[in-house]
Amino acid sequence: IPIYGGDILVVVNPTIEEGYKEINVVTDRDSLDRVHAMCIVFGGRQFAMILTPKTTVGEIAHECFHCVNRTLLDIGYETYPDNDEASAYLLNWMVDEVYNVWNKEVNKV
Repeated sequence: IPIYGGDILVVVNPTIEEGYKEINVVTDRDSLDRVHAMCIVFGGRQFAMILTPKTTVGEIAHECFHCVNRTLLDIGYETYPDNDEASAYLLNWMVDEVYNVWNKEVNKV
């Protein structure tokens, strides 16, 4: 994550459950059948984004929003309605990066 540090691992699997298995994380969630995107916070600014081929750009943005908020919280930055440029730029960058990985994986030939 530029400027702020940290990492986002993006994995694309047919199901969220398979994504959890790929990154060796156990979940206690009962059913993830209707979930197409999940952000996991490992601590600080370390994230995993699990996506499926059915994930929408809106779902990517939704999960990235969680990562952005956690990143800014971790560095002690507070956003306000009249002071949200840092979060807007970080969200823009993050959605583009995650989408590019997702798109490349989903459209493999």
